[in-house]
Amino acid sequence: MEERRSRYELENQQEEADTIIVQQVLGCAGEAHQISVVSADTDVFVLLLHHYHQAGLDVPLIIESPRKERAIVDIKVTLSKHSEIVENLLPEKALSSTS
Repeated sequence: MEERRSRYELENQQEEADTIIVQQVLGCAGEAHQISVVSADTDVFVLLLHHYHQAGLDVPLIIESPRKERAIVDIKVTLSKHSEIVENLLPEKALSSTS
């Protein structure tokens, strides 16, 4: 059975949902057995992958699409398969978003 709790320590004043999602994942990572994020946004995927790597997390983390086809990506597995490019992924995403 899935456990849900109010997390007042994760409240913030940001308006950008992408960064709020990542902040909450990082805040829960120390005590969670598995984390699942529902998003079809590539920015969320890149941010999660980057911060998962930077924080040295080991908790299973998946991102699933809310759309009908329900694509599911395992962040931990993706990091292990593509560790050589993860360091440059966030800067590359930022550069490609500005053009």
